[in-house]
Amino acid sequence: MKKPKKFTFKIHRPEGKWKSFFNASMDILLDKNCVGGVYQNKMASEYEIRFQIMKSEVDLALPNNNPWKWVTLKHRVSSFVEAKEFVNKNFEAIFAKTLRKYDL
Repeated sequence: MKKPKKFTFKIHRPEGKWKSFFNASMDILLDKNCVGGVYQNKMASEYEIRFQIMKSEVDLALPNNNPWKWVTLKHRVSSFVEAKEFVNKNFEAIFAKTLRKYDL
């Protein structure tokens, strides 16, 4: 199987009667599978980048039965465009450290 070269993105904008109370979010996709997201911090105007990663053997021994967990990167950005640029610029490092366990 060919290794992917970059992430793709899908923006979800709030809809409906109560849309003014919610923020837009963006999914991070790898080979059309959602592997993370970009979400606006409720208390600040900055966005945080999160990835779903597979748990290690130590984490699987804990009572929670999910096979994956969320990891939030320390890097903060001020827009979706900056988030896209950061994630794709650092694709190799992110893929090697967090996503290599996925069966793509």
